[in-house]
Amino acid sequence: MTEWRSEVGRVHGQNWIEWFGHLAGQQIHGLELGTYVGESAEVMLDHVFTHPESRYHCVDHFRGSAEHVAAGDAGDIERHARERLARFGPRCQIFKADTVDAMRGFYRDDKFDLIYVDADHHALSVLRDSIHAWDLLLVGGYLMWDDYGWRAMPDEADRPQPGIDAFLYFHQGLYKMIVPPSAGVQVVVQKK
Repeated sequence: MTEWRSEVGRVHGQNWIEWFGHLAGQQIHGLELGTYVGESAEVMLDHVFTHPESRYHCVDHFRGSAEHVAAGDAGDIERHARERLARFGPRCQIFKADTVDAMRGFYRDDKFDLIYVDADHHALSVLRDSIHAWDLLLVGGYLMWDDYGWRAMPDEADRPQPGIDAFLYFHQGLYKMIVPPSAGVQVVVQKK
């Protein structure tokens, strides 16, 4: 039985092992949009991106999202992320940048086996991140979103769900559904 180091690991880790565990030990390339304090990256690096030549790229502007700022929870998040992920050495690369700038810039020629979208929660931002991520995803690669049923913000436009729904609608036929929206918190598709 795995002992989880974080709340994210406890909540999502077993699912991620079930969904992506078959990738462990392979040389793969991952991208995480929205790293916050690095909990999800830590779980991915411990259980999925285990090959010494695998790379997991973390992109975050480290200013916190609206809900973190409102809760007074956007303090020293970059330092926490870097400290948490330092033990992975070159397998984990952290970039302080806005997600779209990163994907248009230094990632424009890269391709990824798995991309995790969990950055800005505004519907339009989620849709924009998803469209750019799709272009960087290998055929057979996985695109995963977090917070599908999230309701912390009162305005629907400030939630991920409409952005995810729009992406899924406009990309029908281009993906295989792995974890459907009806499952709750996370959604996963595989690129055909």
